[in-house]
Amino acid sequence: MHRASLSSFFALSLLATSSFAGQPLGQELRGGGSVVVGEEHARLEHQGMNDSMILIDEADGLPHDRWFTSSTQVRGRFAVDTPLTMPHRAFWTTSLGLNMYTPRDPGIATVAALDGDRPYSGWLAGSFGGELVVASAPIAIVRTAQAFTHVGVEVFGGTRGPWSFAGPAQHFAHDGWRLRDGGELPPIVGWGVAETAGGVAVDVDAFADTSVIAFAIPNSPTLFGAQPTLHVRAGVRGDVGLMLDAAAVNSTVMLGFMHDAVTPHTQGTTPFALYVAVRPELRAVLFNETIDGVLVDGSRAAQSTPMVAEVVTALVARVWIVEASVNAVYRSNEIASLSEALAAQTSPSVSAGQWFWQWSAAAVW
Repeated sequence: MHRASLSSFFALSLLATSSFAGQPLGQELRGGGSVVVGEEHARLEHQGMNDSMILIDEADGLPHDRWFTSSTQVRGRFAVDTPLTMPHRAFWTTSLGLNMYTPRDPGIATVAALDGDRPYSGWLAGSFGGELVVASAPIAIVRTAQAFTHVGVEVFGGTRGPWSFAGPAQHFAHDGWRLRDGGELPPIVGWGVAETAGGVAVDVDAFADTSVIAFAIPNSPTLFGAQPTLHVRAGVRGDVGLMLDAAAVNSTVMLGFMHDAVTPHTQGTTPFALYVAVRPELRAVLFNETIDGVLVDGSRAAQSTPMVAEVVTALVARVWIVEASVNAVYRSNEIASLSEALAAQTSPSVSAGQWFWQWSAAAVW
């Protein structure tokens, strides 16, 4: 697949610029903390994703290291003052993280053996951005709780392919235990050969989501200031850069004990929140470097699917300054060039897509 022109992408992204900010977490290395868990002056957070779904029994006995493999990221978000006169909260954000991708079998050693599958790839990136939460929701039809709109932008910069050191990082994570007993690391397989080419990468992610339904259960008791609430939200997001050109629409349903997103008054109480969330999303992909990118030998191995569907289910909790979430994600097949023969070699549970976990743990004060 050849890169679409930036002008055509910007035209598309003006129509769809989706939000992954706030739980459920978003696409790897994108997305941030919740805004309905109470007061927040600052947060330090770790987010992780991994494809080891132990509840899924793959036909080849490998429930992991297939396609999207792993992501780990540390994030910070800090409240800032603005000259805006309307009720709002504003933050600046920063992050550092690493993504890893492999073909269907982490034992593949050559480009020819990929046979249309995605190559090995990695992305080591940091980011800086800003978020704004305002007490405005132009399409809300129910407003018995605080309706709000959440917008933001994040600029990512880093290295890709061999320059990301994803291969050595995965190799050590899998085989570093051998060094404990005086052994040696086995040779790295596939990385550096059937891997996307190295280089620098800069991407921009813009998002917006807004309330459709903000419903507080009438006459319900609060729990440490949190009120039983149902939120239904609509979101758009766009990504443009050297790693990903894509645009998406999504809807998020959240149910549980939550706080006002714009003016969360929890002084004098122990901050508390507990809710579940479900978010389906449809993403149009123009270019995905980890699939469509040129390999280290100058060839191309795979082509990305132009439309990707994703469903996230999440559980989010906060008690005092500790916040955590755990999510299960299903993502449809991202690889258009994956042949029928190769798809048949995988179990039915992943031949059309992939399951993986997401989690986060944060200190919020």
